[in-house]
Amino acid sequence: MILLSTMSHAGGALIQPATGPRFQAMAMGYDHSAMINASGQLYTSGNQNYGKCGNGVDANDTAWTKQFVTLPAAAIQVSVSRYGTSVLLNDNTVRFFGGGSFNNVRGDGSTSDTATPIEPNNNDNAACVALGRYGHLILKKTGALYG
Repeated sequence: MILLSTMSHAGGALIQPATGPRFQAMAMGYDHSAMINASGQLYTSGNQNYGKCGNGVDANDTAWTKQFVTLPAAAIQVSVSRYGTSVLLNDNTVRFFGGGSFNNVRGDGSTSDTATPIEPNNNDNAACVALGRYGHLILKKTGALYG
């Protein structure tokens, strides 16, 4: 279990108290972070441009407090990039939010940003997700890799 207690770029602001529910997974991007608690709830903090914090806000402002992200199932893995966030859920599906033009995950030709979680292409039977500056990968339980 990973304990995330501070973020140096947030001035050492306490993210998780020493007692209470714990985060079990985390990822840090260029200027935003994502954390999953023991119940599978996803929280983000940081710059909200491109919608990459997933809380419905697409503005160049910063929310260093934890922002809850509504998902249809429990989160088990998270990956972040400079422009977005990708989440693997316990039902083996994936959700993405953030800069559409930078991460090419929609598969419908759209390059618009999304400030709330969407289902990318090849969304079922996922085992792992990875998100880079300009790309998104989904590893399937079969071993097939989509990007």
